Amino acid sequence: MALGVAVGALALCLAGTTPSGPTVTAQVPLSASDGAFTIQWMHSIEKTQWTEHWQVRAKPQPHLYLSDARIETSGAGMDIPDNAVWRDGGYTYDVQQTLTEVTLSHSPFTAQATLCSTQQCQQLADWLPGLPAIAAITLTACPTP
Repeated sequence: MALGVAVGALALCLAGTTPSGPTVTAQVPLSASDGAFTIQWMHSIEKTQWTEHWQVRAKPQPHLYLSDARIETSGAGMDIPDNAVWRDGGYTYDVQQTLTEVTLSHSPFTAQATLCSTQQCQQLADWLPGLPAIAAITLTACPTP
């Protein structure tokens, strides 16, 4: 479900690609005040929930900002950072990392990630109608009009 983005608003751009198929794209409108969105996913081996809190920031140039994350427990490839605090059944920790893009894997072999904007939460692939069963989904900050 592609939603329109108002002039001056912040948005997250999604692009789903495969080696042999066309790119499927969408824009996810975000709160103009903070550009916040959340990604939740299940670790494919440990089966524990991982939650990341992001923002799209427009200045100095459009970029993604990962403010903090939460993980239920440690496990394969999931070391708990030194600054993590145990709270409400999971470890919460500050990340404070700036990135130009993030690429996530989409396949029928693992649980889908959920993307939550200020307007709605839905599986990441549902934001990209027509996405093939196996694809790479790249998230970037949309330039503001």
